[in-house]
Amino acid sequence: MRKFIKKALLAVNILFAVSLLISYLAVHISPEDFALPAFFGLAYPYLLLINIVFAVVWALLLKYEALISVAAIAFGITHLSNYIKIGKPTGNKEGTFKVISYNVRLFNLYET
Repeated sequence: MRKFIKKALLAVNILFAVSLLISYLAVHISPEDFALPAFFGLAYPYLLLINIVFAVVWALLLKYEALISVAAIAFGITHLSNYIKIGKPTGNKEGTFKVISYNVRLFNLYET
């Protein structure tokens, strides 16, 4: 029974590692061409968290299976920097953000 649980957890770990790798493709493949990676891209933070949990659990059990999740996370370390900024941005950022609004008068529809 214990061997079955370990193999089942390993299969789930591989499934989530492959899902994380597919989510890395979301920025390179247009959803017009193939939409599946876009859905995985939306789930990226959750897939990353699940893979971190798997890596920690396998590492605490002193198993080499931790390398599956660690390798999947390491493969997309540049993708991680798009979500989490570690350092302070460099350069002049003044004028890079604009708010454009449009004033709509809702009650002018029935004026005579």
